[in-house]
Amino acid sequence: NTVILNFSELDYMNSGGIGLLVTLLIRANRDGKRLLACGLGEHYRQIFSLTRLDEALTCFADEPAAIAAAR
Repeated sequence: NTVILNFSELDYMNSGGIGLLVTLLIRANRDGKRLLACGLGEHYRQIFSLTRLDEALTCFADEPAAIAAAR
C-alpha cells in the first residue's frame, strides 16, 4: 500500500503544506502505508533535506521511477 505524491507541478508550498506532509506521514506510518515523493525541484529538495522530510519520505526524480519503486 503505497501513495505517490507528485510535486512536479508545484510552484509554491508554505509551512502549512509542510505541516500537512508531516501529518500525512504520521497517518501513513500508523496505517502501515508508504509515502513516496517525486518531481521535487531543487528548492524543495533542499527544504525536504533541511526539515529531514527526505529521511521519512523516499524521493524520486520522476513519476515512472516512483511507480517502479512502488511495485
